Amino acid sequence: MSQTSKWQERTVEHSLKDARQKAISRGGRFIRAANELIRETGKADFTVQDVVETSGMSLRSFYQYFATKDDLLLALVEEAVEGYVANIRARIEPVSDPVEKLQVLVKTMFSSAELSSSSSRGMVLFSWHLADTRTEEFSTIFTPQVAMVAEILETGVAT
Repeated sequence: MSQTSKWQERTVEHSLKDARQKAISRGGRFIRAANELIRETGKADFTVQDVVETSGMSLRSFYQYFATKDDLLLALVEEAVEGYVANIRARIEPVSDPVEKLQVLVKTMFSSAELSSSSSRGMVLFSWHLADTRTEEFSTIFTPQVAMVAEILETGVAT
């Protein structure tokens, strides 16, 4: 068996870099389309065909990037959690007092504005489904949020 040379590795890496960016971009179009549908209806009862039509892409393309609608829904939850954590981090970053950080965290997490949007309600509805059917993948999505809360709590308690 021959060993891969450095130039071969660089060639493959360069090729995959372009394909990776293209896949992320196209997958993102489906995610944006699904988010748009959720914002419009407040529900996640759209079909894959609805997402395809809203995205302006093909059904074949959808299944190149997502094996099932649940895979798309997992991606939506992951995007939402990442945005949520970034929002909280942005709000607590300028605060130096650990106890005050904890207060900002709690207020932000339980803000009525955050919980009342129709897209948030839509997310909650299909999140229950994913928690039941894709438990391990679903729980992994929340790791950054749990780590952030633990970090703030530990610092606050130590103070």
